[in-house]
Amino acid sequence: MEERMETKGQGGKRRRVVVWVVVLVVALILAGVGVAWGVAAHRGSRLAEARSACAQASDTLRVARNQYDMYHADEAKTAAALTGKDTGDEKVVKTLAAEYDAQVPELVACNTKDAAELDRRTEVIRRDADWYGTHLTALKAATGKVNDATHAKQVKDAKGALDKKLSAARKLLKDSDGRVADTKTRDALSKAIDAADKARDSKDVKALKDRAAALSKAMDAVNSSVKKKADADRKVAEAEQARREQEASAAEQAQQQAQQYTAPAAPQYTAPQTATPQPSAPQPQATTPSTPSAPSSGSTSSGSSGGGDGGVYFNPNSGGQGCGPDFCGGTYDGINHNGF
Repeated sequence: MEERMETKGQGGKRRRVVVWVVVLVVALILAGVGVAWGVAAHRGSRLAEARSACAQASDTLRVARNQYDMYHADEAKTAAALTGKDTGDEKVVKTLAAEYDAQVPELVACNTKDAAELDRRTEVIRRDADWYGTHLTALKAATGKVNDATHAKQVKDAKGALDKKLSAARKLLKDSDGRVADTKTRDALSKAIDAADKARDSKDVKALKDRAAALSKAMDAVNSSVKKKADADRKVAEAEQARREQEASAAEQAQQQAQQYTAPAAPQYTAPQTATPQPSAPQPQATTPSTPSAPSSGSTSSGSSGGGDGGVYFNPNSGGQGCGPDFCGGTYDGINHNGF
């Protein structure tokens, strides 16, 4: 009986040991499962954190890149198209060109399930975002210098053009004095010159160009007025010249008509032509005694002939021309027409 009691006591101990062993094993299993679950849960949380950090970095990069791209494609592009001739400074143009052509980073994505890789990519993305921010600042600075140089060159050129226009306007104002058809045009030019003088120190390119344009307009008005008066004066001079030519022509015609008129010529006496006796061979003539001529019955005094028979009066001193009491020196036919 004692043996049975001892056997029964030993069996109870074994059962309790088995129970504890089972409990321990179950506890160990449960502990392992818990550890495994905990590890898995930790790993999932770590991956999620890595993905979140990468996504945030990507968002920052996207914003920085968009800002850079927008400025690069707009203001920087316009400035980069300028040359040293436009700016007057080749150095700022080269600086902008180098910054404008800078190589942008390659895009990195958060498309991995490895938390460590995500961490690495996140760092790259953050550096790239910083690159865009830094280069955007540098690009704006280089663009600003080019724009400033361009503006300074434009102001200089506009001021030079205005000064040149002012010089020409002042000369025109002086030269046109008394030569315009409308003096108001010169008054307007004088006011435009005063306004341009006041605008010379401006750095507003548009204002400088506007003053130069106003001068050009006023100068055109003066030149037109000068031409109008010159044309009017020319017409007056041409009319006066035509009048003088007409008067000269009329006087010349009158003179020619006077020269063409000839008074009746006085009758001219033409002495009778007598044949000159030609010498001939002497002919033998019979010798006859000469008979004395009868004496004339009239007076032989000079200037008259004897008797009233209308005889021939001959003045031996007249060279064959007669000279009567009523005419001497004129034409005479040798006949006494006075009846003596």
